[in-house]
This record gives sequence, structure tokens and C-alpha cells, in this order.
Amino acid sequence: MDIGGGEVGYGVVPSPAMILNGALDYRRGWLSATATGGIYRFENTSASSGFGNAAIMLRPPRRPGFSGELLALGSASNHHEFYRARRLEGRAGASWVGDVADATLRYGRARVVHDGIGLTTNRIEVEASSTIGPAVLTLFGSRSSFNDEMSVVRDTTYMVAGFPFRGRYDTEISVARAYTDAEARVRWGLRSSVWSLAVGARRGDAMTSGEHWQRLDVTVPLSPSIALIATGGRRPAVPEERLPSGAFAVFGVQLSFQSEQRPLQPRSIDGRDTPRFVVLDVGGGKRSISVIGLAAREVEVMSDFTDWEPLQLALIGERVWHITLPIAPGAHRISIRVDGQRWMPPPGLPVTADEFMGAVGILLIE
Repeated sequence: MDIGGGEVGYGVVPSPAMILNGALDYRRGWLSATATGGIYRFENTSASSGFGNAAIMLRPPRRPGFSGELLALGSASNHHEFYRARRLEGRAGASWVGDVADATLRYGRARVVHDGIGLTTNRIEVEASSTIGPAVLTLFGSRSSFNDEMSVVRDTTYMVAGFPFRGRYDTEISVARAYTDAEARVRWGLRSSVWSLAVGARRGDAMTSGEHWQRLDVTVPLSPSIALIATGGRRPAVPEERLPSGAFAVFGVQLSFQSEQRPLQPRSIDGRDTPRFVVLDVGGGKRSISVIGLAAREVEVMSDFTDWEPLQLALIGERVWHITLPIAPGAHRISIRVDGQRWMPPPGLPVTADEFMGAVGILLIE
């Protein structure tokens, strides 16, 4: 949950507002689910805006090679009571994970209703990402098309008793519209803080062509439960929902509620050493990651070099869990999970605060 304030405007004059946002994130095996919501309360008026989003994804654990995914999305928004929109969307995608880069191709179809007007939109997305030192670079492109209902005023001339009369009448016509977006994103960690920058551009019809946008996000943890957040830039328009583009800036405090962090405890009955975390260079830009001396049913790892996707380690010996991954040189944040419990820093690594999970380990690859 985060609390903040800033200048907000949705097609109206921007106004100072207090902002309350909340988010839930659940991941288990193939299933991941997220839900977000927020309320903007504008100063000096009784007006407010609210939104909510939910997503459910089925995707196998991230491993080298090809895989697929299914995604269902839903959202609703209400701005000042004069604009309301709902969106239901389904997507299917195919991903490829390589040694130095990942790529995903998706197709989606959405039903959008805004102010009682409904339309269907089709969308194709292409996304590729690669880790470059401490940063993750992502290139994203999409193509959206839909039929928009528009009001047109027509002039007409008609004859009455041999005299011409002119008039006008309104009619609704369906107009095919399409636009293409391109965006570059870079995300990097600087000590315990996280910085993210995105720039994008759009080509389309006369109503959308030539649009550009930028966004900068900064998160600075103060403790495992409190972080300062700042974000600002310009957001693109959403033509199918008739939401205009606009500038924004928000500064706030992020609060994370979680139980007390417990150290990793082995379930040993024979008095052997406590668990150890070992990383070895196996060549070709790959490293082997092992957790040794841990009695468990399942061990998972998640890091910035996995795009924060949980990966399962394989049991290759008595209490020896192992996985081999491409890891670029630099400082990486990493966590492990045992038997589906809480994410925690691997044993033996330096620990730093994290804006989502409370604490993570710092893995240095030379």
C-alpha cells in the first residue's frame, strides 16, 4: 500500500489530490494473480476518482526454451462521476528464454465499455528484454485496432413545393482505427534504491499520431516496511477508452505489511551443517546456483536476473538443490523460498531492504 499526493487530471484541469493505492500479489507454481486499486481525493472539491485492476496468469516457471502463457485482465474506473469505463481482456502468448535475452509474442482481445458505448479491440504485443550489467533493458511494441463509433453532422438539401430547404442531421458511423506503440524501458538498482525509466512514441491516425511519453519511477527503502516513492512524466492516451494523455507527478510513502522475517532454518535430524548458498562459474556466461544442506520438499529462487519470476531448483543429491542460469556480472538482488513459505535472503549473503519483499540478499558476480 502507498500513500501520496500530487497533481492529477483526467481530461480536466489538473488539481492537487491525495492518493491512496493498494496492491496484492500472489504467486504459486504456474499461477500468478495481482489486484490493484486506488482512490484520488481532490482538494477543495467533493470530487474523487477511483480505479481497480485485476489479472490472473497461467505460465510455467521460467526456464530456457519455449513456453506459453494465458492471461485474463479486468479493470474499472470512475472519474469525477462524468466518465466511467470497464475493460475485460484475454491474452495468449508464447515466450522464448535464451542465454542473453528473452522474447514474448502475445495476442489479446478486449471488450471495452465507456459511458455506455461498447467496442472490441484487438492487440498484438512483442516484448524483448536483456540484462546488461546491473540494469535490465526491455523493448516493447504493440499494435491495436478497433472500430470506433463516432457522431457525424451531415448537411442535406430537400425540396418542398418546389422550394429548396437546407438542414442538418446527426448520424452514427463506425470508423476503423489503429495505432502502433514503441517503448524502451530500463530498470536498475543503485544500492538499495530502484530506478526505472521508460520512453515511448506512437504512430496512428490523425487523432493519435505523433504522441510521445516518458516516465521515471524511483523507490528508496527506508526500512523493510517503509519506502519513499516518486514517479512522474507523461502518460499516453488510451484511444479505445477515450482517455486523453497528460502529465503527472506523484511523491508518496509506500507501506508494506508483513510478518516478522525469520532466518532460514534447516530441517536436519543428523546434526549436519546449516544450509550453504554456493554460486560457481560454469562458463558461457552461466552460473550454477546451489543450496547445500537443506532438507526440504521444494526450493525456489527469484532474482532480478530471472525478471522476478520464481524458478524451481532440482534436487541432485542428498539435501543438494541446484539450478544453472545465465547471470551477467554485477550486483544482483536475490531471494529463495523453501516449501512455499516466505521469500528470504539466501544464507551467507549480505542483506538489504527491498521495496516489496522486505529483505533480499545481494549477490555479487565478477
